[in-house]
Amino acid sequence: ALASMAKTTALDYAQYGIRANAVCPGTIETPLYHQAIDRYCEKSGADRGKVHAAEAALQPLGRIGQPEEVAALIAFLSSEQAKFITGSLQVIDGGYTAQ
Repeated sequence: ALASMAKTTALDYAQYGIRANAVCPGTIETPLYHQAIDRYCEKSGADRGKVHAAEAALQPLGRIGQPEEVAALIAFLSSEQAKFITGSLQVIDGGYTAQ
């Protein structure tokens, strides 16, 4: 659904010079991520450090993504350097979906 929305929007607005892309982040270290880890640890009694390490180990790059990395991708897509990119899905997930 997200892919078709990005493509349809890109095609509908290309004639006006408007580009549309979808950014698809994976596990990113945000306050919401930390809340989810904390909630899980409270319910299960699991060690927070071990849960975080296990989440990082699931990522091919071996770590959780950072918000600044997603922001940098969005800044690039919004820049003149990306003026020929439209209708794309930009996955930023440390290789998770490539597995």
